[in-house]
Formats: sequence, C-alpha cells, structure tokens
Amino acid sequence: NWSFSHVRTAYALKWDADMVLTDAAAGLLRDLGWQLEAAQMVVKIPRYPLYVADERHAFVDVGLRNCEPWAWPNRPGYSFVKAMEWEQPLWPEDLPTLVLPEWLCLELKYLDADEFDHWSDTNFEATARTRRKLREWQVFRALAGGAEPPEDVIPVAAPPGRHVIDYVRSTWLPERASEWADDRGLLAGLLS
Repeated sequence: NWSFSHVRTAYALKWDADMVLTDAAAGLLRDLGWQLEAAQMVVKIPRYPLYVADERHAFVDVGLRNCEPWAWPNRPGYSFVKAMEWEQPLWPEDLPTLVLPEWLCLELKYLDADEFDHWSDTNFEATARTRRKLREWQVFRALAGGAEPPEDVIPVAAPPGRHVIDYVRSTWLPERASEWADDRGLLAGLLS
C-alpha cells in the first residue's frame, strides 16, 4: 500500500519480477493503457508456470492457471490487507473485471533454486486457500527430483542459441496459443 500510494498514474499495476509477457501481451497492455483512462475496472492476467531446468530446457504447466488482479484504478478506496497467505484487495465489490486472453503470461520457477524457501510452512494441503501452491510444490518437487512430470506439464526444448524463456514467450507459446484457441473453438462448435 505504501508503494501504491506513490503511483501517479490513473491505474496501478502490480507486477512480480518472475512474470514474463509474450510480445502480444506487451502490445495489448500498451493499447489498453489509454483505453482504461476513462474506465474503472480491475484487469486480470491469466498466467501459467514455466519451470526452467537450464538455458535450453523448461516445462510449461498448462494444468495450472492463475488469474489474479494486476491492475486497478489508482484512487482512494483501493488498497490491500494481508490475509492468511496472500494479500486481499479492498475495493468496490461492483467494480467490473476485464480478463485478458489466455497464454500471454508466464510465471518463472527455477528448478535449481529453492522456490519455496520463503514459506514458513509448506503444508499446502492444510487448506483449500493454498491449492495453487500445493500444485506448484508438487510439480516443482517432481521436476527438481528428476521424476516424470504430470501429463499436463509439457517439456520444452529451445533450439541451439536461444534461451528457453525467450523461446517459450516469443515463439513456442504464441504458436500453441493459436492451436489451443482453434481447438476450443472447434470443440465449442461441436458441442453447440
């Protein structure tokens, strides 16, 4: 809240250092910036974990989608309180929400680091509030320990000379996003 009190723009944007956008997402946020000037809404960005093994290898968890508020009006009446495990936003309940399209954002997890060392308790099974962390904990431990990833965790190998993070965000994910969108459209057509 102290940091957000120093923001001087119409909207505040919360961004974590481990989040990476595709080029399409960066353009979308740039275009959205001026459109939100006259609106009051919360912007959510779906993101998926990318477990980085080394410079050329990673795993994308398409089975875990996290979609929380990342932008909101910067004015009185918008703040956060510390909840049990997370920050809880405090803003008008009738505020509209804009959810950006899928497959635009990744959350980096490095398999050679202890991604959970800042958690005082890793008993994520204790409450439904930590279901996302439980999934991340299980996938991280499996991958870091050399076990087979779950079915919906996809291994990715970057071509020689490309870092896997850049490859996934600029090439691999945009290609898959259009395929997945086509598959969902086909499925919706078959179901209607």
